[in-house]
Amino acid sequence: MPSHHKNARRVGIIDVAREAGVSTATVSFVLAGKAPVADATRERVLEVVRQLGYQRNRHARALRRGAPKSLSAVVPDVTNPFYAELIAAIENAASGRGFLLSLMNCQLDRAREVSYLGAVFDEVPDGIIYVPMTSDAVHEVESRFNSGPPIVIVDEITSHAGAGAVSVDNEAGARMVARHFRSLGRRRALVTGPPRGLPTSASRAAGFIDEAAKVGLEVAQAAFGQVRTSDAGTVAADILIGDRTIDAYFAGNDVLAIQVLFELQRAGIRVPEDIAICGFDGIGWGQMITPRLTTVRQPIEQIANAVMDLISIRQGEHQDIVLPVEFMRGQTT
Repeated sequence: MPSHHKNARRVGIIDVAREAGVSTATVSFVLAGKAPVADATRERVLEVVRQLGYQRNRHARALRRGAPKSLSAVVPDVTNPFYAELIAAIENAASGRGFLLSLMNCQLDRAREVSYLGAVFDEVPDGIIYVPMTSDAVHEVESRFNSGPPIVIVDEITSHAGAGAVSVDNEAGARMVARHFRSLGRRRALVTGPPRGLPTSASRAAGFIDEAAKVGLEVAQAAFGQVRTSDAGTVAADILIGDRTIDAYFAGNDVLAIQVLFELQRAGIRVPEDIAICGFDGIGWGQMITPRLTTVRQPIEQIANAVMDLISIRQGEHQDIVLPVEFMRGQTT
């Protein structure tokens, strides 16, 4: 097995040709499948490719052909409107810089997340954009950050020198929500979030709880989903319907907020009269429902441009970009 470390030399087509005892042209023919090669020779070349861990350099091929550079994105769940809007913005930014984007949707499946990440590194695109679902998956592939193509982690901070990161100030946004609730005279709040394990979830909940204590807003409890984001929404709705002393709810994202809003409306609980609700993300759907959602907006266009800026930085130059968020009051508070 080839090793993946910072100083590892990438195996080239010349190495394959030398080991297989053939010309570089023959290796190219085998890999491209565009010219007749004897079966025995083809098998020998492919075996050497596997043994040496040779990876075709898409970037070099693209330069020769004048084709767009390749960019691979791995995301948790494109049915979440935030990720759909984020990928659309990244694709626009990438296209403007000569990149062709391919997408891998993990569908909130950890095994698929790890598998897709491994496949992306094996394909060696010109850049990788990774929106983590689990911290475990990051740990399983981080050994490849230094020797692989440029990788940018979105929506999470990373300390790994081989990867850049683009995120927003989640804690500051959560603190805005706590202060807003208290300014409205709300006294007791519930905060929920996606499954545990990622700093984004933790920082939003922690920032809200800490600021609530400072401004005199009691936090009844914090509830997190176990697998899917919607798990937390179900838990939150049950708590709010069962405990009518809670008069404010901060969701970990807009999807949660909208889900709980609908559940409360079905239960005959008025929003915002009985319970004020605030989300996080600023997705378009939140501004099209009734009542219009109060939320903390992430600057998606800025995130997309920052991601592409980091993709263009020479590999090994680690940088974290943390962007500010904006509080947007709608009709649910």
